[in-house]
Amino acid sequence: MVIKLNVDVDPTVTEVGAVELAGAKATMINCCLVDLNYWDSISTLAGEVVLGYFPPVLVATGVVPLNRELWIDEYFSIIADIVGGVWLRWWLQAVAVMSNMEMFVAEMSSDSFQLLGMAERGMLLEFFGKRSCYETPYS
Repeated sequence: MVIKLNVDVDPTVTEVGAVELAGAKATMINCCLVDLNYWDSISTLAGEVVLGYFPPVLVATGVVPLNRELWIDEYFSIIADIVGGVWLRWWLQAVAVMSNMEMFVAEMSSDSFQLLGMAERGMLLEFFGKRSCYETPYS
C-alpha cells in the first residue's frame, strides 16, 4: 500500500521558523524536557523527542506559512488535514486520544505504587499496603 501526499514543503519557511526559535532555546528545551526528570529518561528523550516531536514540527512549519496566531489547540490536526486529508486528521486525533488515555493510566499506576511504598514504610494506613494476587497494589 502506497500513500502519496501532495504537499509542497517550502524549506525557506522552516529556516525562518528556526531563526525565530533560535532566541528561545531555553524555553524550547524546557518544554521538551518538562517530564524527563530521571536518569532513565534519556532513552525517552532520544526516542520520543528526536523522533516524535521534531519531524512533525518541521513538516508543519514547512507546509503552512509561519503565522503564530494560528498555532492553537488542534492545529496539528488542521495541518494533517492539509497534508493528507480527512483520514490523516481523524487518525491523528484518534492517536492523541489513545495517548492521553495511556498517560492517565500510567500516572494512576505510578501513584498507586507510591501509596503502596508509603504504606509499607509506615507513612500511610495499612490499607494502602495491600497487594493483589498479581503483586500489584489495590489502591
